[in-house]
Amino acid sequence: MNRSRWLGVVLTAVMAALVVLGMRAGEEGETRSMTLNALDYRLSLYDLKAERHGSSRQLDDQLREYVGDVLFDGESLHILETERSTGLFLDLGEERKPDTEFSLFHALRIYKRGFQYLQFPFNDRYVPYDGIDPGSFFLNRRDAARSVKIAIGHVYLLRFHHRTAVGDERMYILRVIEHTPGVVFTALYRELASPRES
Repeated sequence: MNRSRWLGVVLTAVMAALVVLGMRAGEEGETRSMTLNALDYRLSLYDLKAERHGSSRQLDDQLREYVGDVLFDGESLHILETERSTGLFLDLGEERKPDTEFSLFHALRIYKRGFQYLQFPFNDRYVPYDGIDPGSFFLNRRDAARSVKIAIGHVYLLRFHHRTAVGDERMYILRVIEHTPGVVFTALYRELASPRES
């Protein structure tokens, strides 16, 4: 009896630890991947929030409606704007560090409308990251870059925000890991925590 009771306690503790770790991973933004193909209109759109390909429909002989967040045309990635939301891209350049938890893709976070970076070799200490101008990312400019040319190894910041509602925004970091120009690309992405939650 004692052995089975002890085994039950151990299993309960292990399950609780897994649930806590899973919740923590979800809070920080899990790494996902997307593959877009410019030669297939069904696979050229992606909805980052729903974590799946977008959709489109032909409205008449000249107009097609696209539903999703981004569209790949073979060379560039474009934000799909609506009457309610818009967004912007920032190209952070090619990341040359090894892919670890301290690389830019994994270590960057938003804190009070600024950026922080995980401090090596600590897993819980962040230092200010001055490589990005917060004004270029958080100001709602009309001339913001809504398209970005895809390059393998490059890291991009992506922000979606509501045109009129304050605080309704989503932010992502993407890293291109494969690219066949004119055809297909694959990127890893994760959602950055919202500044109002940090």
